[in-house]
Amino acid sequence: MSGKKSRYRPEHMRMLNSKRWAETKAIVKARAKGLCEWCIRDGKEYGRKTGNAALARTGWLKPGIDCHHLVPFESAKTIDEAERLCYNPNNVVLLCVEHHRA
Repeated sequence: MSGKKSRYRPEHMRMLNSKRWAETKAIVKARAKGLCEWCIRDGKEYGRKTGNAALARTGWLKPGIDCHHLVPFESAKTIDEAERLCYNPNNVVLLCVEHHRA
């Protein structure tokens, strides 16, 4: 073990390790068709829509890798509120590595 502390409390880790979170992520990934939702939002879908292979190769539209909560569920004041935020697909987006770092 590296000794690095998690930013999540134990009850939040239970949520992230749950079947319900896995199901939420599957819903989000299906909705996004595996693509970064912020790349699409930013208009980077242009290369794919036009069939421009050069744009696709240069990474205009990147695959989504990480699910990200728009409103952090760990900021909730109660467990019920945390669960509502954690498992709500409308509070989760699929992001590429670059957008998730931003």
